[in-house]
Amino acid sequence: MEIKEKRRRTSNRGLLAVLGAVVVAVSLTSGAAAAEPKSIGPVPKSGYDGPVPGGFAAWGDLLAMQQKLNRAAEQIAAANGDGFAGIIAAPENRELRVYWKGATEGKVSALVAKLNRTVPVKVLPAAYSLKELSAESARLIKQAGVKSVAPKADGSGLSVGVDRSIRAQTLNSSVPIEQTDAAPAPAASRENDSPPYWGGARWRSPDGGCSTGFAVWHGGTTKMLSAGHCGKNGQTAHDGGGDFMGYIEHDDDPWDTLLINTSSAGRIYDGGVGVNEFSKPVDHAAANWVGNYICVSGSYSGVTCNNVVDEINVTIGIPYTVYGQVRAHQVDHHAAVGNGDSGGPAFDLVPDWSRVIAKGTLTAIDLHAEKPCNGVPTGGNRRCSSVFFFADISKTLPRLGASIVTG
Repeated sequence: MEIKEKRRRTSNRGLLAVLGAVVVAVSLTSGAAAAEPKSIGPVPKSGYDGPVPGGFAAWGDLLAMQQKLNRAAEQIAAANGDGFAGIIAAPENRELRVYWKGATEGKVSALVAKLNRTVPVKVLPAAYSLKELSAESARLIKQAGVKSVAPKADGSGLSVGVDRSIRAQTLNSSVPIEQTDAAPAPAASRENDSPPYWGGARWRSPDGGCSTGFAVWHGGTTKMLSAGHCGKNGQTAHDGGGDFMGYIEHDDDPWDTLLINTSSAGRIYDGGVGVNEFSKPVDHAAANWVGNYICVSGSYSGVTCNNVVDEINVTIGIPYTVYGQVRAHQVDHHAAVGNGDSGGPAFDLVPDWSRVIAKGTLTAIDLHAEKPCNGVPTGGNRRCSSVFFFADISKTLPRLGASIVTG
């Protein structure tokens, strides 16, 4: 067993990105906690709970189906056909639903036939392609009062989140739109990690407190991925105990990502904050698809599972524009993400729950779905939500020229 000593001490400030509001640094303070070692030992089998959806006998069976569908989805998306509109990879359906405008190209038809030998794939008609919907998304997000825009996975139009103040107004659009209330905000132990750093731990910059995401290989060395609104290039990063981690680089606010140049390892924190806390190794990184089940791990909220992906390729305003986001909700309507969790991991689990699959880093919460907070602290100025947004790891890694560090 590898043991690295650390002290646990809460820190400082939690950064919350709220749609429709300025990025706000919120003070979060509490007393010191007892010292305990950072250790890698047997991995508890924690993860999803409650009745298993879709008639599956166990959550492991559902996750195995989900990953089978996701692998097929990635191949179809990679074909980059002009008529591609979207994919629903909900494991409860026991089939991959691919939406396409017009006839599928020969190479896509051949791929679908090949995939159908091992996983059911159904190609369904779509009114608009993803390219058409993405172009209209880029136009709509610039309109006053529009806080989020996402192409519908079935290619039927756009889901548009707006301020309640303009809810009754008619938005001009070239495609059908469905309006919903939205108030996204950057979301912003765990409490005092030590090198090599793991995901889901507390860190801070001069701009506020956030959470570490995933270790990545970049430029021949390991670095830590987190949320872009948490700091700026050249600023110092410190862990939850105040120790210097490294300098911030590659801050990319339009995609809400940054890197901390510090020694990092392919593990993330699981469990609570200061209680029932442990870690799991990272297995690999994968894209997100509508209908997927995921977990999140923030340094203030701890881990919450039973979240479902609602939309991908979402554009939000916090208040500046952020692209490539994934929207998800907690199915039991509990708080999933809150202040200080920004940059923390969104992840899937392998079927036996022993390892995690990197899916993204937390960006924002929707305060129209505000809920009482989990983790620490639960009161004061801390705000949390059952609806949240995160940067898709499948877009982040190639944009940075990075790869995931496994454990």
